[in-house]
Amino acid sequence: MLSTGDAPHEINFNASPTTLIVGENGSGKSTLLDAICFGLFGRPFRKINKPQLVNSVNEKNLLVEIYFSIGKIEYEVRRGIKPNIFEIVKNGQMVDQSSKSRDYQKFLEENILGFNFKSFTQIVILGASSFVPFMQLSAADRRSIVEDLLGIEIFSTMNMLSKEHAHVLENEHSAVNYQYQLTQEKIDLTQKHVDDLENNNKKLIDKNKKDMKESQDEIFRLTKLNKDCADEIKDLIDSIVDQNKNTDELDLIKKYESQIKTRSRGGVKEKKFFETHESCPTCLQDINADFRTEMIAARDAVIVELDVGLSALKAKYSTLNRRAKEIQEVQNNILEINNSMLINNGVITTTEGFIQERKNDIAALEITAVGDTSSDIDSLHCELKTIEEKIKILVEEKHYNGVVLNLLKDTGIKARIVAQYLPIMNKLINKYLAELDFFVTFELDDQFTETMKSRFRDIFSYSNFSEGEKQRIDIALLLTWRTIAGMRNSTSTNLLLFDEVFDASLDASGCDELIKILNNISGSAKTNIFVISHKTDILLDKFEDVIRFSKKNNFSRMEKV
Repeated sequence: MLSTGDAPHEINFNASPTTLIVGENGSGKSTLLDAICFGLFGRPFRKINKPQLVNSVNEKNLLVEIYFSIGKIEYEVRRGIKPNIFEIVKNGQMVDQSSKSRDYQKFLEENILGFNFKSFTQIVILGASSFVPFMQLSAADRRSIVEDLLGIEIFSTMNMLSKEHAHVLENEHSAVNYQYQLTQEKIDLTQKHVDDLENNNKKLIDKNKKDMKESQDEIFRLTKLNKDCADEIKDLIDSIVDQNKNTDELDLIKKYESQIKTRSRGGVKEKKFFETHESCPTCLQDINADFRTEMIAARDAVIVELDVGLSALKAKYSTLNRRAKEIQEVQNNILEINNSMLINNGVITTTEGFIQERKNDIAALEITAVGDTSSDIDSLHCELKTIEEKIKILVEEKHYNGVVLNLLKDTGIKARIVAQYLPIMNKLINKYLAELDFFVTFELDDQFTETMKSRFRDIFSYSNFSEGEKQRIDIALLLTWRTIAGMRNSTSTNLLLFDEVFDASLDASGCDELIKILNNISGSAKTNIFVISHKTDILLDKFEDVIRFSKKNNFSRMEKV
């Protein structure tokens, strides 16, 4: 992890009441804090991206193992990256990992550790760089930390659950109200239905009979119309009995016309031959002029005869063609009449179905049992009474849940508990401030807003003080939270870590006073205190144990001095 990479580092937090950790910048001292926070909460103490925690030389196999006990139960938490590892071992047995990693972390914090990352960094670790002092937190975060310390965060959970329950009750109430209204509407509609049955059945039956009579009249009219159409079609068919004969004669004229045209073209061709040839092209003998004249005259006579015949055929064809058109018009008329009859038949079929439906409706109306519907109304009234009982129960439950919500508000039970502890908190804060040789009157109100008064000064806030004075306030608050947590037994830990607190803004007097407090805590509260610092010359002889970190070949080394 970070600069620890070629060999594991093992630290026994129970080895000595007070331990000083020293080393050059970048030697790996503060890695201890990142390792603890990463092992317990999956995130480093300092503002470092998780992928950057992996040693840049190895590029894998980051692993943190933390061993601790709560009472007689021994725990081990193992967490790593590349590969990702997160395991909780209780008395040598792996804790079930069937849930998601987020739920597994929640189980660790709520069921084993008893604190989250924010609380841990307020009562166990005080750092000069990444630590966010209590006084710089938002009002909501301040309240969250104090609630954890006092063990009253359960009321916030109960409040959240009560709000969810209130939402469920409101939805149920709305649903039951809707069901009530719906049932009442059903009763009204059913009663109206009964009245309508009694008042309107006769009107409906009469209307259906009237519709049937009109439909039957329409069927009679269409049937008669179809009969007239059939008679008309018969007359039209009789008027075109010559259709086949006319068609045959047209075909025969077309045939004769084709033959005459063929013979005419042959006569024209032969005539042209005699007009243009004086000798035979085949035998080369001369053709007599008189013979040629005779043959041309004969061909002219044939052509004239054929033309006369063709004209007669055309006249006959015109007559027959006119008759064919007349026949076609009659056939079109027959087709239109047939289509009308088909439409009429379709209307007749539909009307017959309509008549049958009206008959069925009349039969249904005649056998309608109003008594059955009245029985339905009685059943709906019973259902309405049951719904009214549900509404009464829900209203009562909403009332009691509202009372619970009022008790669980920040101004309710929690405010009473906080009010009991506020004087103790303020007394402890001022006690530790005095021990740090910082004489101010410090007071937190029920909203955890600070008021500080200094001798011969006006009222101040946290931001008005110097960095050294702020450091004393932060330390006093950390020690106060630890004491309160011990009193409530909500968060009990024998570990306290300071990262370069002595190197920041504390002067020599402040350092001496803080060392006295730490020695007193380590002795009376059996707390193991670790201090990371560069002030080796001032602090080296004031701690029972000293650990030095150094760098060799870009890897951290740890040794006891």
